[in-house]
Amino acid sequence: PASAQQVGTATAVNPTSESTKPGATTINLTVGANIVHKERIHTTPSGTVQLLFVDKSTLSIAPNTNLLIDEYIYDPKSNAGHMLTNLTEGALRFVGGALSHQGEASVTTQDAAIGIRGGTVTVVRGPNGTKVIDHFGIMTITNGAGTVTISRPDFFVTILNWNSPPSDPQRISQ
Repeated sequence: PASAQQVGTATAVNPTSESTKPGATTINLTVGANIVHKERIHTTPSGTVQLLFVDKSTLSIAPNTNLLIDEYIYDPKSNAGHMLTNLTEGALRFVGGALSHQGEASVTTQDAAIGIRGGTVTVVRGPNGTKVIDHFGIMTITNGAGTVTISRPDFFVTILNWNSPPSDPQRISQ
C-alpha cells in the first residue's frame, strides 16, 4: 500500500530529530532509517536531517522544522511520478532528482504552492509568511492571489499569506 511505500532514507541526522510514520508513534530518527509515504519529520532547535529519495532528490531539513512527505510516487523504469512535501514551519532545501526534471516536485505551505522544475530551492515558513529562494531551475509560486515564476538563480519572493500576492522576484543581497 502507498502508506507503507519506502520513498527514501535518512542519510544524515543530528540529534533530537523525530519522525512519525502513518499510524505509528513518534520516534527518534536515525541515519539509515527508511522514510515512507505520509511520514512527518520534526526537528528541534538542535536537530537537522537530510533525506535521500529514490529518484535521487535530497531534502535538507533545518532546525525547528515540521514537514510532511505528503505524496511520493516514483517509477524508476519511466522516471515518472510526483512528489509533494508540506512544510508547516521551519526551513528546507530541496535539490531535485528525476521528478523535478519532469516538473513533478512541489512544496506547499499555508501561504503558497511552490512548483519546482529541475532545480534547487530553499523554502522558509515562519510567522511572517513564506520565502522562496531559487538557487537553480524554475520555481512557480501560486496562491489564492496569483502566480509568480522565478527562473534566475539567487532571486527570491516572499508570500505573506494565501490571499496576498507573491512579491515580485528580487535579487538576494550579498
